[in-house]
Amino acid sequence: MRLVLTFYLPQCFTFYTLLYCVRQSSSDSNGAPVSGGHRLKFGDGRPKHTTDEIVQFPDTKNFFENYVLSSKPLKMTGAAKLSPAFRLWEDDYFINMPMPPGNKVTVETRKKENRTQPTTEMHFKEFVLVYNDTDQYMVNSVPKFLGKDIILPGPLQCDEITNQGYLTEALMWFSSGGTNSVVHTDSVDNINCLYRGNKEFVMVDPHKYGDKVDIDHPQGAYSGVDVDNVNYTKYPGLAEVEFYHVNITAGDCLFIPYKWIHQVRSYGRNIAVNIWWDHHKSKNIDIDRCTNQFDATKTLDQYSFVGFADLLSNIDSIKDHFLDVAKRAKDLTLGKFEDIFVGEMGPEELEVMGTGYKSVFKKIFNAFDKNRDGIMTYEEVVQASEEDWQLAHKGIQQYDAILRAVDQQFSEGEEVPDIREEL
Repeated sequence: MRLVLTFYLPQCFTFYTLLYCVRQSSSDSNGAPVSGGHRLKFGDGRPKHTTDEIVQFPDTKNFFENYVLSSKPLKMTGAAKLSPAFRLWEDDYFINMPMPPGNKVTVETRKKENRTQPTTEMHFKEFVLVYNDTDQYMVNSVPKFLGKDIILPGPLQCDEITNQGYLTEALMWFSSGGTNSVVHTDSVDNINCLYRGNKEFVMVDPHKYGDKVDIDHPQGAYSGVDVDNVNYTKYPGLAEVEFYHVNITAGDCLFIPYKWIHQVRSYGRNIAVNIWWDHHKSKNIDIDRCTNQFDATKTLDQYSFVGFADLLSNIDSIKDHFLDVAKRAKDLTLGKFEDIFVGEMGPEELEVMGTGYKSVFKKIFNAFDKNRDGIMTYEEVVQASEEDWQLAHKGIQQYDAILRAVDQQFSEGEEVPDIREEL
C-alpha cells in the first residue's frame, strides 16, 4: 500500500498541424450533445493536433526555453535508442542478470486503470516470468541494478539540474501491452522514454481547456470518465475540447509538461521509463550555464532522485495545488475540502489515522475562508496572504507525516506511534 499526497503525481511538445475531423452536432436520447466524440474513446471524434517533433534530444537551453517553461510537449524521435536498454532489455537479459534476492517491485493487477484496483509485490524475476500470461503490470521505481542501462536524458544532464535536487523520480512501466490509464494530470515535468512496444498519448492543453475536463477525483488528480466510452451527458465539457494525439514507438521519448491532462494506452510488450523533475525548481535554473554536451556515460545509477515527498518542501507546489483544487471544485465546504485528501481511503486506514488530521484541515480551511461563511472560494485562495500559505504548507507537511506512519504500519505490519491525536 502507498498512501501519498497524489496531487504531485503525477506527464509534452510544440504544435501545430491541425487534423480537424469535426462532425455535425446533434443530441442523444437524453439530450446530451453528441458532437463527435460521444460514446467513443477519449480524444476521438474531436479536432486533433500534433506536436513538435525533433530527432533525438534537443540541447538544454532549447528544451527548457521553448518547451518546459513554455508548457509545450515535444516528441523526440530515436532519443531512447541512445540508451543501452534499447538493445538489452529482453526477458532473458532480466532473468539471467544477478540481482538481490529480496528485490521486490510493485505490480498492478489490472491493465485498465481505475486507481482502486489492488496492487501486489513480487520479486522482479518472478514478474518477468509471469507477466506475459497475466494482466499484471509493473509500475515501480527503476531498480538500482537497471539504472546503468538508462542514460539520463540529454536536456537534464546540466549540473544546475542534477546537483540541486531537481530530479524527482525515475519510474519503470513494464507490461505485455494492452494497458489503459485514466485521464489524469501530474504535478511534475516528465520525459517518457519507450524501450519496447508502442504507446498512444492523448493530451489536453490545461491552459486552454483545463476547465472543460472534469477532474472529478481531485484527491488523485484524475477523472472518472470511461476512456473507452466517453459519456458527454456526464462529462459535457469534453464536447468542446481539442486534443493532441502522439504515437511513440520503441526508441522514442515524449516530454509531457507539468499539469498537462493526458491518457495513455500501450500496445505489445511494453517497457517505458519516466524521468520526473520538479517543475517549480525549473524556473530557478540558470539556463545560460547549461552548456553541457550530451554524455552517453551519464546513466541513472549515478544520480539521486529526491522522491515526491520533496515537493512538499516547495511552497509553490502547495500554492499551485490549492489554486487548482479551488478552481475546479468551485465553492468548497470544509467537508469537501477534507474529502479531497482522504475521500478514497479505506475504513482501515481512516481508523488508524483517527481524527487528529481534521484539526489541521480546519486551520487551513479557516485561513482561506476569510468571511467565515463556511465556503472556501477560488477568489479567497487567490487573495491569501503569505502567512496563510505558510500555515497551509506546515499543515500539509503534518498530514504527510501521518500518511507515512499509516503506510508504514500497513506495509510492514509493525506497530507505529499513536498518531491519532498527535496534531
